[in-house]
Amino acid sequence: MIFILVLLIGNAGKGFAQEPHLYHYTSSNGLPSNTCYYLFQDRDNFIWIATFAGVARYDGQKFEKFTMDNGLADNQVLQIKQDKLGRIWFLSLNGKMSYFYKGKIYNSSNDKLVKKLSINGMVTSFLEDKKGRIWLGTNTNLLSMWDGTKLHSFVSRDLYAQFSNAYVHEDNAGVIRAYSHQAVLVLKNGNFEIEDKKDLPISYKVFNSQPGGKILYLKKDGLYQKNGALTLLKQKIDPQYLENDPGYFYADDQSIWLSTSNGVVVIGQNGTTTKYLQGTSVNQVTKDKDGNFWFTTGNGIYMLPVPLERMYIVNTANGLSNNSVMSIGKDNKNRFWLGLDNGTIDILNADKSFASSLKLDSKYIQNYKVKQLKFNQNKDILYFAFDRGLGKLEQIDNLKPKTTFYKEKTNAVLSIKNFDLNNKNEIAVALSSGVIMTPENELSFLIKDIQKTTNYIENRAYKVYYDNQARLWYSNINGLGGYWDNKLQDLRTMDTLLSERMNDIIQISTGEIVLATDGHGILILKDGKIKKILTTKNGLGSNIVYKLFYHNKMLWAITNSGINQINIKNRAYDIRNFDYANELLISGINDLFIDDQNAYFATNSGLVYFANSSEKIVLNPAEVHFKSIKIDNSPISIEKNTFFIPENYKSLYIEFSVVDFSNRNIQYRYRLKNKNTWIATNSTSLEFSALEAGDYNLQISARYPGENWGPATELMFKIELKFYQSTWFWVLIALLGAFFVFRIIVMVNRQQRNKEKLQLIMKNKILTLEQQALQALMNPHFIFNVMNSIQHYINTQEKVAANKMLTGFARLIRKNLDICAKSYITIEEELEYLNLYLSLEKIRFGEKFNYTITVDEEIDTSEILIPSMLLQPFIENAIWHGLMPKPSMGEVNIIMSLKLETLIIEIIDNGIGINASKALKNEGHISKGMELTKERIRIINAIEQNNIQLSVKDRPLGGTQVELSIPLKNQ
Repeated sequence: MIFILVLLIGNAGKGFAQEPHLYHYTSSNGLPSNTCYYLFQDRDNFIWIATFAGVARYDGQKFEKFTMDNGLADNQVLQIKQDKLGRIWFLSLNGKMSYFYKGKIYNSSNDKLVKKLSINGMVTSFLEDKKGRIWLGTNTNLLSMWDGTKLHSFVSRDLYAQFSNAYVHEDNAGVIRAYSHQAVLVLKNGNFEIEDKKDLPISYKVFNSQPGGKILYLKKDGLYQKNGALTLLKQKIDPQYLENDPGYFYADDQSIWLSTSNGVVVIGQNGTTTKYLQGTSVNQVTKDKDGNFWFTTGNGIYMLPVPLERMYIVNTANGLSNNSVMSIGKDNKNRFWLGLDNGTIDILNADKSFASSLKLDSKYIQNYKVKQLKFNQNKDILYFAFDRGLGKLEQIDNLKPKTTFYKEKTNAVLSIKNFDLNNKNEIAVALSSGVIMTPENELSFLIKDIQKTTNYIENRAYKVYYDNQARLWYSNINGLGGYWDNKLQDLRTMDTLLSERMNDIIQISTGEIVLATDGHGILILKDGKIKKILTTKNGLGSNIVYKLFYHNKMLWAITNSGINQINIKNRAYDIRNFDYANELLISGINDLFIDDQNAYFATNSGLVYFANSSEKIVLNPAEVHFKSIKIDNSPISIEKNTFFIPENYKSLYIEFSVVDFSNRNIQYRYRLKNKNTWIATNSTSLEFSALEAGDYNLQISARYPGENWGPATELMFKIELKFYQSTWFWVLIALLGAFFVFRIIVMVNRQQRNKEKLQLIMKNKILTLEQQALQALMNPHFIFNVMNSIQHYINTQEKVAANKMLTGFARLIRKNLDICAKSYITIEEELEYLNLYLSLEKIRFGEKFNYTITVDEEIDTSEILIPSMLLQPFIENAIWHGLMPKPSMGEVNIIMSLKLETLIIEIIDNGIGINASKALKNEGHISKGMELTKERIRIINAIEQNNIQLSVKDRPLGGTQVELSIPLKNQ
């Protein structure tokens, strides 16, 4: 086995000053332009950036652009200010003014004030004094003041004390001063007078107004403070910094932050200096309300976080061989050993300066990732793992440590996942094929030998770990397992969760075993049983946990959403999130190491670390701010707490956020009405498209991870009723309805009257028909024949027969007169009438025919009604046209029966039949009685809504059958 160990010592001892990481934002992050002039934080904590191509508003998550298309007077904005009303003013290069207020930009075309503030020249200074007057300094010899009614202009007639590039300030006494590069002018009695022409400020940019009416500004020799008319030197500054084109600066009691053409210089009270962004021209330094510093440059903006959230990074710029750091360890000399992904181990000094690099230039390692580093108990031997095997560095304090490689003897490809050592100098290795346990001096990777040994555990493994009792814990595809007392321990039977995949295993000072799971959070085991489960419900960033580290009773966890610190002290299990580190750690965390000073993370972008401090930034409750409201994609001003939405709207879009510059994973919730249930959301915008008409009180609240919910921010709005939901619409509908009901009633009444009139006409017609029927019944033939018979009886001296015939005829006439006045008569009356009629016909024709009348016993003849004079025409027709032409004896049978609430009347004769009778009749002869009766039935059905059915047909054996079906009608 031949290998070459190359020790690169050319950079040994070379130090690199560690600067905190600056967050850098450019046009690729959403800025309108990389050329940034000015940065301002408004009262709602939003950051506004003035750039070459517009302005941007930043809430920590998103840059919102505003340009001339949105209403700016000019895209090149040089400064941004805010007045007492909350209007945010944009001072443009072309001198034109515009401002942002309640979600809308106002300019000279849509605002009278802006139009009146139109002046010639670029505005270099903006002041709203105690009286509410607006002062504008310009780059010309012109100073303007708006008093709320009129614009006043001031021009200096002194050629050596003009207002050019003046900075306007008001002191605590309300005195207005204008500081130009030629003089300090003070307002007295409505006019400006020269107050000072010596030791003037460097430029209009080097002013910083302070509370209490004080002002700080830079002169050629240092920082000065002016309080009223009193001027004093606050701090001497090295001229080299003041000659380097200083811009807008920041100063407090501890330090001065200067922006220069060669970066930012921080000068402490004791004269110490710290520099940032050397070689970069910086236009401004400012500090936000959270304590973060912001730098505006020609290459975007930079943010330096507050000290507790500052991070540092060691990468190739600091001497590392490669940015992809896979593993990390620390020896007993406080040196850091970094395993890289190119088969190299880099060494850093205790101050994180680069020391040396070990290129493990071997055919066995072949630039594989150095995925794990592990020191032995004495920390004089370093073991390392790569994909195809293990390595060992002995005598690591020497310039040329002894190196040993362990690999598969037949050169088979291995996939080493993890390894661990115990205090008995035994080693355990997790492979893709299983777990091996062996004394370190007997380490071998001959696959065929491994699989035969009793110290081999089959199945794909992920992690091995020796606890302080030299017991082996391992994780494989079946879950958690163990090996001690010379036998395998089946731990999965303790709990079903122990059958899940474990990504990491460690032991803490209490002796408990802590497990990082792949979806169930963190499990804490005691005596083989799960004692505690920590998940997102407890504040964990994610339930997928990759790595664990324990230091000073603090458990650190790497999850797929960032870093968590769990306080094990007193079993509080308080969880702290480090969301501000997410940007640097987004490339992936491969390993971690924690000591008393810092927390270190091996990432694909280098070694990242930050202070391991128990001090936690105290956060104010998260406050939600509304950023914009759009109805159908058109922005509206939110000047009032309540606004109206037209009933025909299609979309309501509301954008909001919590201003936070630390990348915290902020949670949001909202509800549309006070009594509604809160709805959780990860979005910072809401869109509604189908809300019902009515009043709404939108409430949105937020919280930082692990904190309580902040106060709800409210927005009230009202969706107008659709036209068909309005009162006037329903009043109109009611009126129209009433009108239509009235018209319907009129029409119904008219139809009813018409119907009654028609019924009257039809009844009259019925009466006429009945009269005609009566006349038809008493036809001349019948009367003539009866009278002849009576005469015959008289001439033959048969007085008894004549009297009998005359009496029956008189009774029949009287009966006809009785029933002709009635529309309906009882069956009893009908039977009486029929018997009279048939008896007379019987006398006339002698023994020529017989008749029978059969009535069903169920028929109540005194109660059931039938139309009057309905049957006689059919019986007459049967006798005259059916029986009389027949040479033999004839019969007429009248049968009445009931069937399902219907009266069935059958008139049956054994005469010659319908067809034979028609043949004997004279051509054109019509039976008036029959036709009149049929017409009566049709009219009765129409008037009474009855359904009288008539059937007339020949019988198969001769004769005719007439059947009438009459619905029952009682008296």
